[in-house]
Amino acid sequence: MTLPFSSSLDESEHPLEGQDNRKFRFRGVLKIADPNWLSDFGIKIVETEINLRAKQHGLRLGEGARSRIPLLTLDYLFQRHLTKSHDATHKDGEMRLTVLIQGEENMPAVYMRSSYAPSGLLWSSKLSDNRKYKIATMDVESYSRSENFFWRWRLFVLMEKICKLYPHDSPRQRTPRWFVERYLARLACPSEDRHRRLIFDEEDSDMNEAGRTETPRHLLKPHMSEILGLFAAQAEWFITNNAVKREALFDIGSWDSFAKEVRRQRKEAARQGVKWGRPAGQEAEPLSSEEDDQGTRIGSTGWSGKIQ
Repeated sequence: MTLPFSSSLDESEHPLEGQDNRKFRFRGVLKIADPNWLSDFGIKIVETEINLRAKQHGLRLGEGARSRIPLLTLDYLFQRHLTKSHDATHKDGEMRLTVLIQGEENMPAVYMRSSYAPSGLLWSSKLSDNRKYKIATMDVESYSRSENFFWRWRLFVLMEKICKLYPHDSPRQRTPRWFVERYLARLACPSEDRHRRLIFDEEDSDMNEAGRTETPRHLLKPHMSEILGLFAAQAEWFITNNAVKREALFDIGSWDSFAKEVRRQRKEAARQGVKWGRPAGQEAEPLSSEEDDQGTRIGSTGWSGKIQ
């Protein structure tokens, strides 16, 4: 489903503090490949709308054309008309009936953590059967305004993966530094990427039939401060989101201390003209005189010199 939000996924998440009584309505374009996707009630609604449009079209064409328009059903459209219509053909060769839908959000959007959409976005509507939609595309502006949402859950899924690689380390050991160091050690530059090139010339003599390079590539390893900055940008969310806390991947105490220090370091970095550790869209705040006089640095949590 294509989902054009009027707001963003950042706004639809529960606030960091307090009770959330907000309601979010959504509108999207659902492309139906099989009438069985719809309930009997849904089929009746769609068929009623289709026949209304056919009737209006017949009125524009005149009495003769109107009398020749049969009563349309979804089965009839899929078996006869859609199989002959180029406009209804999807790139995978299947047929689609495009329907505009809208509703009210039932549960928070799920990204990369659902069996229905293991690598994508899942949205639930507030209906009796808790209907779920796999979101294929989003409105460009809404997508750009949802950058924090996507980064938060990418990082959390990454953290789950790291924890599975080190199952014997306890949550108390899993500080921000622990996650960053293990990401750099095991996941930052996977060995299989040394022979993988996403964009290449098919006539390149260095590429084999499987699309892999014969010559090993020299991968650019990210700096520790870059990865730390990604965690720092969402530090407050990690210690306040209930879904994250239920998983108990890490000890809240060390992350709470990290979040407090990050807030000061964001201002310190901004004073030096550096954007570091800030969520997308957040403007830099100036250091207060008290903070400016403090000697505390990232080094107090084991990150001395990493921003530089």
